[in-house]
Amino acid sequence: MDAFTNTGLLALLIRATRDTAPELVAGLEAPHPLARAIHPAADKTALAGKLLAAGKAGTLLSVGRYLQAAPETPTLLALRASPDPQVMAEKWMRLERYNHASHRTGITMPRPTSWLCTRSSTDPADAPTLAENLLIAGVLIGLLEITGHDGVTLELGRRHIPAGDLASFRHDGRMIATSWRIHWSPASQDRPHTPNDPDPPSEKTPRPASARLVTLLATDMSRPWRIGDAARALCRSVRSLQRDLTGEGETFSTCMRRARMTHATQMLIGGETSLAEIGFCCGYADQAHFQRDLLTATNVTPRRFGRISRGMDV
Repeated sequence: MDAFTNTGLLALLIRATRDTAPELVAGLEAPHPLARAIHPAADKTALAGKLLAAGKAGTLLSVGRYLQAAPETPTLLALRASPDPQVMAEKWMRLERYNHASHRTGITMPRPTSWLCTRSSTDPADAPTLAENLLIAGVLIGLLEITGHDGVTLELGRRHIPAGDLASFRHDGRMIATSWRIHWSPASQDRPHTPNDPDPPSEKTPRPASARLVTLLATDMSRPWRIGDAARALCRSVRSLQRDLTGEGETFSTCMRRARMTHATQMLIGGETSLAEIGFCCGYADQAHFQRDLLTATNVTPRRFGRISRGMDV
């Protein structure tokens, strides 16, 4: 399978290049993320390489600052909705797998206020380039900043570079950046993130556990929910939540599928988002899984379901 990249990432890189090295993108139009969620990775790789060769490593590392003005695509909104850096890291890694990116980022949290990022490839003969790695580091830094994390610093080799100084970064020709660390201020961990209350206090009759669970899952469908996460958010133990669901003839998996189908249906009816992006934003591991689930639920493919919903197919 050919390697792909997220279209929004390529568009972001083109916009950043126009500000710092416009000659490299003369006559090149940035693809619109809502027109197609994925794009051949070769275009991103080539442009990132040109920037590095032109001495513009700082453009790659500071590309994240353009996220503030980027179109609010479903993928970006899904990443921004992450309640904490751990969930955001999990979403980023799933996004790369979902898009069949051959170059992957492994993200771990050795400390509560830092990421250790390691780049690798599914093809041993096709390692990610230095330019691509710097680009990914820049995007991850930008995601932390737009979600309210302060004091973001890149640790690259022996250098510690504050996010505000990334644009002036210069590559010395000897650097190898297959891994790096990103740090942020401990105070950033205290930023509030309050999901919709799955059981508003104004309700006199408690809602069924399955309904409360579906409502909770819907607050962030792109999150890799686990039953333990949901139970804590609902102030329940895993055992008691499972017992209540069983009593209603439900399971965590069936509630997750229901929440995903509801969210997918709403996006399909809107008709403004690509099928590939819908699947990611609904939490699926790949597009094939999304298509199978919808076909099972509706007996039609996602594309035809969207057309029927909008009165374009009968």
